[in-house]
Amino acid sequence: MSAVVSASTNLTLAIVTAMWNGWRRGLGRYGAGSRLEFLLVPLAYGVGGPVGIVISANLGAGQIERAVKASWVGVLMACALTESIGLAAAAFPQRWIEIFSQDPSVLQVGAEYLHRVGPFLDSLGSAMFFMRRTSN
Repeated sequence: MSAVVSASTNLTLAIVTAMWNGWRRGLGRYGAGSRLEFLLVPLAYGVGGPVGIVISANLGAGQIERAVKASWVGVLMACALTESIGLAAAAFPQRWIEIFSQDPSVLQVGAEYLHRVGPFLDSLGSAMFFMRRTSN
């Protein structure tokens, strides 16, 4: 399941990049903004792994309520982590985009992308948490 998520994410990035002004210019413009998503996936997976162990141990001990609470704490942790990074990127997109390019058109499109997507990266965090949790 994890391989399917990684493959579909990369395929989606390639398709959207191709649609956005062609491969050469689109990759630089859209790709710089979307790199943030690739860095957030391992962070959310990193939360999901240890929390999955806590949940499994509680389920094995018959403590269903405690397992449910642990899963909610894990989701909230993953969401808080990815959302705080997303909001920072939406507020200061040039700081992130400048790492990859100084081209004004890349800075503009990358900033537009992060303004629109950054505030919703908590959904990426929760999705990756659940993908990690279910792939155990």
